[in-house]
Amino acid sequence: MSEWYYWYKDHGICPVCKKRDADEGYTTCLVCRMDLRAKGETHKTESSHRHQQWLKRRRDLCYAFGVCVTCEKRDAENGKSICKICAVKAKIRAEKRRQEKGIMPRNSYTKNGICFFCESPVLPGRKTCEKHYEICCSNMLKARNTPREENYFEKQNRAFWEEKNGTKIRNT
Repeated sequence: MSEWYYWYKDHGICPVCKKRDADEGYTTCLVCRMDLRAKGETHKTESSHRHQQWLKRRRDLCYAFGVCVTCEKRDAENGKSICKICAVKAKIRAEKRRQEKGIMPRNSYTKNGICFFCESPVLPGRKTCEKHYEICCSNMLKARNTPREENYFEKQNRAFWEEKNGTKIRNT
């Protein structure tokens, strides 16, 4: 910083506008502080928007190349976006958060004979009550019968490798 800044500051004059007296306890006057704050807010929103776009692009590239979106070090599990290690860490964090909130851990539900989803007693040999067992069965049938659609990056990746190898890769 220049010597003038310190000279104005030492003499109690606003070093930004160099016209008004600085407010007590501050280096600048009220008008300059409000201007600086407004400029900072607009810069912050623009900067955060650019950062969000950058994160989205990075995440999409990780999806496309099958890399873990959390650590970006290891390959993601098949059909998932994160690797096994990050999945375990996330599960541990979620369990700790639930314990801090006082929520009973789900793995202790079945030990006590309580449904995994509600407080009803479980069916013999199952982890859910009759109502939720039926719901789970119908959801599994829907999932098995629903075709999986490729996203844009998967299609591009497939086209790249087909062109490179000169072969058609089967759709999984």
